[in-house]
Amino acid sequence: MSARLSNLSIRALIVGVALAVVLASGSASAATTGGASPIKHSKHNGADNPNRRQPTRHSSKRRRAHGRTARKATVASAKAHKKTASTAKKPKTTKATSTGTKTTSTATPGKTTAAVPTSAAKPTNTAPAPSGSSPNTESVVSTSSSGIATGTKMPCVYASDHISMLDAFGEAVGRSFQCASLYNDAAPSWAGWEQPWFANPTYVDESWKAWATAPGTHRTLIITQNMFPSSENSANWLQLGASGAFEGYAQTLASNLVNAGLGSSVIRLGHEANGNWYPDSIPDTPSGDAQWIQFWRNTVIAMRSVPGANFQFDWTVNAGYRNIPLTAWYPGDDVVNIIGVDAYDAGVPTNVPYASRWNYLYNEPDGLGAVEAFAQAHAKPLSIGEWGVEAAQGSTFSGGDDPAYVNGIASVVANDNVAYQSYFDADNIGTQFLNSPQSMGAYRQDFGANGTAVSAAFRVPQILTPAPAPSLTITGGPADASTVYDTSATFTYAVPQGYVVNCALDGGGWRSCSSLTSDVLSGLAPGFHQWDIKVTDTNEDVALLGRAFVVSTASPPTVGVAAASSNSKTAVPKASIAGKAKQVGQAKKAESKKTSTVKGKKTAKVKSKKPKKRARSKAA
Repeated sequence: MSARLSNLSIRALIVGVALAVVLASGSASAATTGGASPIKHSKHNGADNPNRRQPTRHSSKRRRAHGRTARKATVASAKAHKKTASTAKKPKTTKATSTGTKTTSTATPGKTTAAVPTSAAKPTNTAPAPSGSSPNTESVVSTSSSGIATGTKMPCVYASDHISMLDAFGEAVGRSFQCASLYNDAAPSWAGWEQPWFANPTYVDESWKAWATAPGTHRTLIITQNMFPSSENSANWLQLGASGAFEGYAQTLASNLVNAGLGSSVIRLGHEANGNWYPDSIPDTPSGDAQWIQFWRNTVIAMRSVPGANFQFDWTVNAGYRNIPLTAWYPGDDVVNIIGVDAYDAGVPTNVPYASRWNYLYNEPDGLGAVEAFAQAHAKPLSIGEWGVEAAQGSTFSGGDDPAYVNGIASVVANDNVAYQSYFDADNIGTQFLNSPQSMGAYRQDFGANGTAVSAAFRVPQILTPAPAPSLTITGGPADASTVYDTSATFTYAVPQGYVVNCALDGGGWRSCSSLTSDVLSGLAPGFHQWDIKVTDTNEDVALLGRAFVVSTASPPTVGVAAASSNSKTAVPKASIAGKAKQVGQAKKAESKKTSTVKGKKTAKVKSKKPKKRARSKAA
């Protein structure tokens, strides 16, 4: 798909410059009506979308003294988005009861004090609970389910949030992917936390909602979800979460996902909490861990209470870090569907022989082997939610091109009840993978189209080469990176009969185009606009094209010489006619006569043959 997509970043840069020029022309209406503006896009941070942050890998406790800068930067970035919580000493809270919600407030003795609401608490929604339970009671929920939680060994990828990169990774390893990992763990406020960025994407290449819900497909999203936004970082989030104060937000999040058609997603809630780099990590104290467990349980129960919710909740451990007993912070079998582990090829001391790296990683305390055994003991499927090779360097004790590590991961997936594994194709891990021919070869053998560590359900059919794109040509409308001095525009296009045609404007959802041959846009606000068209053929292959343009209410630039009407002859300056005649005369004079020398003497002038040809042509 990457070859079919327009380069939005380059176009946005060009159009951004054009927009600056247009706005500088003094168009007052363009400044006051608030037209859309281009958003710079980066797959390395969440600056373009505060609700999304590319996760930082933390593979081993041995990285504690080496390479902590990235982790501190992650936490600092989250704190930079922090909003000040309510400063009320005794805030109003919402407590869950068997009959509904109960609001309590505390007054100062001897005074009548109105209850002071806090921004942290949100009343629990009154949505119907699952059969046989109250919305606020912790009834045991069966963990048997269909789909990814039954040990299907589904191959997944984190592709830096871009569908084109998912397809590119698939082409590199020789398979198509029906599962993608995303992160919704960088929201600065509850409003962003409740509404995942991928449910309302800005760019076509990030339309994961449409990708996951495409007709005729059975695709899955693995959503890494933190337990609260950064606005609560400085609040007593453990106590508030354990008391049920945040359940209403969890229900709204679940409702938004269900309404987006994503109600069967896997939720990695509060992942890697045994680390110390995320704000929602466990405190590693008996009382603090108990509150964390209750917070986790409250969130799961609230999300499950929403009609249409069929989420699978993944309790994810970071391999080999802090060595905290897993039982000390396990939320319970009734609220956990999958037990997961993030295990990168890093953290191996330099005195360990290279050939023994995998054995060390697998057998270290709270390593992959320990988490695998814990999942078996609790009769839960295992997941490997993040894994990958890293560049060999002392600061992370990584292995570089390490096919033994890839084969080790594959051996766990092939021989155990594994729900899914997701390769982390981003940052230095993605770069290292592309530069690791042995590791890539091992991946193709283990997880490719006919991989030995892939269940039969994901072996056939597979796409080894990209299918040809459906025919699509834009035949008319504003040119790319152009300026339109009107509030309406019409695009025309050529599409074969029988294809499904959809259009989108400014990153909105796909809609039916105005007709099979044109799409009419009206009421365009001044500023930057992005128009996209998608064509789907009978084989579900998709072609995408788009145009970026700027709408300006300023007067069109004046042209120095008015263009002549189409039914009048174009005037030619006399000077040009005279000059042309002079050139023709000189040419005739040079060609009309030639001299010939015979035995050193000049003979009579010989007439050129070319005038005769010209004469015959004229006579004809």
